[in-house]
Amino acid sequence: MAPACAQQALSALRHIQTPIGQKLIARLRRNSNYFRERLAADGFQVYGDPDSPVVPCLLYHPTKIPSFSRLCLEEGIAVVVVGFPATPLVESRARFCLSAGHSLKDLKEACDKISIIGDKCMLKYCRNTEWRKPLPIAMITLRAHLESVQRADEELLGINDDD
Repeated sequence: MAPACAQQALSALRHIQTPIGQKLIARLRRNSNYFRERLAADGFQVYGDPDSPVVPCLLYHPTKIPSFSRLCLEEGIAVVVVGFPATPLVESRARFCLSAGHSLKDLKEACDKISIIGDKCMLKYCRNTEWRKPLPIAMITLRAHLESVQRADEELLGINDDD
């Protein structure tokens, strides 16, 4: 690794250990979870790990990639679209990359616009949640624990919905 790259990585690691860095990480987690849950609630099929700032949203049909991308661009939403051969043929997706710099207002506005785009492109495949299997008790317990830890972190670091 080049010395400049090593120094940059070291500086980033040191920064995230500071109170400001911890606050940014907690805000990023909050933003990621809000965005992911909102897209899923609106009927989109969302992949990826909870807390991840990269939120993949399935488009499925390769023919929908250009229209979704263009409509997002027209609304001022940055999105990375990925299709075959980077994904299986029928698992085309859009990837949204979130930041701690986004406010909840920004995310709500973006989700509203994405929801309208999803209706135009007919991408809401999960409107009926009855098909989803119930989570095992262990997963429900873990999710509740993680949510309480997240709320405690936000309270400790002074993060509120206006950030």
